[in-house]
Amino acid sequence: MPPSRRVGRTTLAEVPYARRELATASAALLAADAVALAAARGVHGFPEAFSVWGPVAKHVVAEASGDLVRRCGGILATRSVLRDGAPGAGVFQKLERDTAVVRVIDASPLANLRSYAGQLPTLLRTPATADPDTLPGVLRLDASLPPYRPGCLDLVTRGADPLLIGLAQAAAMVTARAEVAGLLVRLTDAVAVLPDEADAARRPGADPNVLVDLAERYAWLHSAAACVHLWAANRDRALYGAEPGSAEWLGAAVGYLLARAEGVDPRRYAAALAPAFDVVAALCDHHLLCTAQPVRLAGTPHRRSSCPRPI
Repeated sequence: MPPSRRVGRTTLAEVPYARRELATASAALLAADAVALAAARGVHGFPEAFSVWGPVAKHVVAEASGDLVRRCGGILATRSVLRDGAPGAGVFQKLERDTAVVRVIDASPLANLRSYAGQLPTLLRTPATADPDTLPGVLRLDASLPPYRPGCLDLVTRGADPLLIGLAQAAAMVTARAEVAGLLVRLTDAVAVLPDEADAARRPGADPNVLVDLAERYAWLHSAAACVHLWAANRDRALYGAEPGSAEWLGAAVGYLLARAEGVDPRRYAAALAPAFDVVAALCDHHLLCTAQPVRLAGTPHRRSSCPRPI
């Protein structure tokens, strides 16, 4: 989005509605990056859980990416469909098409959810088997990953989801403003009732759609838990260009993911999502990739390697 584009007497990014939409899109981007990063590292630490982690990451990243592209398209308006001239000369349309393809490639969203939906009742009632100290080491970004063990991959996850174990303890480490603290409480409460929801979905006479719906809800909650654990494992490191220990990016990501789990528009948590726009804008201003550990984009002028506007 060109920062100089104006609507009346102000820049587009300062228009309240546009800024809220861009903050929501930015929160979706932060959430997708954190989830993908946790999954990519998790396949080394917990390959036995990847029959769930893998399709969960695909669902959340694809759906969040589609949402952020749609919201940006709404703000660009007619400029999102122009094939000639600035901005992009049709690049945005290509982005829309590519995002739509990723959503259905390999398996449809429904097939992806069904691939692990049947595992949830057992998964959510199985006692923890993984060493609780393993997860922080896997998600700590300056730590070496354990060797990849493809022989441990399986079609069924055996044992509890490591990301849901210890969520309350990881969330308790977060020092944040009231909006973010409230979201973390809602998240831990939602995760706590997942086993009962899974049991209800398998009762005789239950609507067969309930289990698939639970698989989607599980995907968003699992991903929010991944963000919390990623923050906790790296709370002494600068993530997304913010100061070490900053929980603003975390609040935005969790707010977005929790809203999707609840089936409501993420704008319900607009106050928590608002800082996401500043985080992403600062990275873009300094030609840095929008990821947890930003790297300089190729072909851009050399500037300071860290963002001047930490959250």
